[in-house]
Amino acid sequence: MKSSGFIQKLKEGVRKVTDLFIGRLRNRIIVLFLMVALIPLVATSIYIVNEASSALINKQKESYEKLAIGTADIVDEYIEQRMTEVKILAATTDIKSKDLVVKSKFLKNFAENTDAFDGITYTNSDGIVFADTFGSNFGSDLSDRWYIKDGLEGKDSYSEVVIAKSTGKRSIIVATPVKGEDNTITGVLSGLIDFEELMKKYTYDLYIDDGAGYPIVVDSKGVIQLHPNQELIGKTVSESGVSQGLAHIMQSKGTRSGDTTYQDGGNTFIVIHASMEDSGYELYLNLPQKAITEEVDSVKKEITIVVLIVMMVVSAIAYFVSRQISRPIMEVASVTKRISTGDLTVSALKIRTRDEVGQLSQSVNAMVENLRGFISKVQFTAEEVATSAEELYINAEQASKATEQIATTIEQMAEGTDQQLRDTEASVSTITEVAEDVLQVAANAQQVTDSAMQTSRTAGEGNEEILTVIAQMHAIQETVTRIADIISNLGARSIEIEDMAKVISEMAAQTNLLSLNAAIEAARAGEHGRGFAVVADEIRKLAEHSARSAGQIGQLVSAIQSETHLAVESMAQGTKEVGLGIEVVDHAGKSFEIIQQSINQVAAQIQEVTAYSQQMQSSTEQAVAIVSQISEVAKRSADGTKDISAAAQEQLASIEEVNSFSGSLATMAEDLRNIAKGFKL
Repeated sequence: MKSSGFIQKLKEGVRKVTDLFIGRLRNRIIVLFLMVALIPLVATSIYIVNEASSALINKQKESYEKLAIGTADIVDEYIEQRMTEVKILAATTDIKSKDLVVKSKFLKNFAENTDAFDGITYTNSDGIVFADTFGSNFGSDLSDRWYIKDGLEGKDSYSEVVIAKSTGKRSIIVATPVKGEDNTITGVLSGLIDFEELMKKYTYDLYIDDGAGYPIVVDSKGVIQLHPNQELIGKTVSESGVSQGLAHIMQSKGTRSGDTTYQDGGNTFIVIHASMEDSGYELYLNLPQKAITEEVDSVKKEITIVVLIVMMVVSAIAYFVSRQISRPIMEVASVTKRISTGDLTVSALKIRTRDEVGQLSQSVNAMVENLRGFISKVQFTAEEVATSAEELYINAEQASKATEQIATTIEQMAEGTDQQLRDTEASVSTITEVAEDVLQVAANAQQVTDSAMQTSRTAGEGNEEILTVIAQMHAIQETVTRIADIISNLGARSIEIEDMAKVISEMAAQTNLLSLNAAIEAARAGEHGRGFAVVADEIRKLAEHSARSAGQIGQLVSAIQSETHLAVESMAQGTKEVGLGIEVVDHAGKSFEIIQQSINQVAAQIQEVTAYSQQMQSSTEQAVAIVSQISEVAKRSADGTKDISAAAQEQLASIEEVNSFSGSLATMAEDLRNIAKGFKL
């Protein structure tokens, strides 16, 4: 809720500000002037600032890049000059001389006449100091120094920044080989250059904005040799702890020169790089970007001031012009505002200009005069309309009362006619229903007659079928009886078969006994009785087989006797059931005969009912026709009464509308009169 209230207040504030600056014509003209003047000016200023900024920044970068390259070249040239001087000294006869006193004297004289070297040293081919300008290093072994080794190999070399033992200062050593008359290397001549003094002399101009921009020198091994922070000198770039952006730039050596930017602590820095090719050193000028953009910021401020001055001048001109334009329009607006409230007593506008505003003021004056004449006519007409409306209202009231009485009488007649019509229609409906019922009775009676006749025929057919069934049942009874006799005879025959099987079994037993005795006798007879024994054995087997077969026959006969007994009992029961069926079917046949006789009697009675129903149907149709004629006459009478009643109602409604219209007309006339009174003439 609080959020919605804040949004509502914000919208209201925006609306008020919009009305203040744009709602009035004068303010619109001022805003339009400012837009026409300032948009091109601001766009042009932005373009100029951007172009000038780019040009100035590029110019500043180019200037600082030239300064860095110039400084690197000067340092390189200075070191190269020292190398040239050492080489010239090495080529002199005094240095080439084998007399150490001559060499020492020559070096001292040279050192007294120059301040370019802190000292000069000569070492022989073994790296032993034989002469120097210090006088204290004689006999020192410098053979382990790499610049001595390079010199003995015939190479010119430059050392890294070292701490000189003789001076205790950070120095650079330039060395060159010394050759004898036979062009063999006899030693190395080296000069000591004060590095601190060299940097102080030639990098002074690289300290910008009170040290905000400063130079950094890194040797070929990545060791920082010059930095405003003395604690970083002698450390490698990776060990120094400088910002990652600056360390990355110094570790990735690129071209001979160029500029790169990096971010540190939310500030942008520009690094300008220049190489000292002879010595292998790298010079980096680290600058905050604001040191380059200060001049750009100054240009931006100046352009902003110009834009503000132009805005003020344009605003003043716009105010004057808008006042000249809006003053006559405001006069017209004031007059039209009074006219909108009904005040036509306003004085004529006295604007005499020939522009559109002058034409508008003349049109307003003409409109006021026309409105005065029109309102006068409206007031007069409103009085007359009000009088006529009152008279019309009185006449309409009288006509409305008379028409209302006529409509009431006709409505009563219509109600009586409607009641008569409803009664007649009810009679027609009742008689019609009776006629339909009679028709239905006749139809049903005919259907019943047809059904009775069909049932009678079906009963006769059923009786005939029952007689056929009875005859068939008798035939079945006789057949079952014959089958029962046959099965009984079969049972008697099976008894005879059983007796014969017993005889066969007894004969098989006797034969088996005889074969056994014959086998015994054959055994007694020995070899002579062997053939007889075989015959006796076969007889024994035959007797056993006969005994088994007789046993099986006995079992079969017993089973046949059992099943025959059951069949005889079933046949007896079937014969009994067939007899009962014959009695039931015979009784059903007699019942069918009785049903057929009853149906014939019912059919005759129904035919009489059908004939009577047909007579009733004819009489009912005549009654329906007569009552329908009466209903039609009553309906036409009711319709005529309704038409008259409707016409009376319509007339009454029309009179009431006239009455209402006259009342409304009177009200409108009064309103018109009141409206006309609202104008001041």
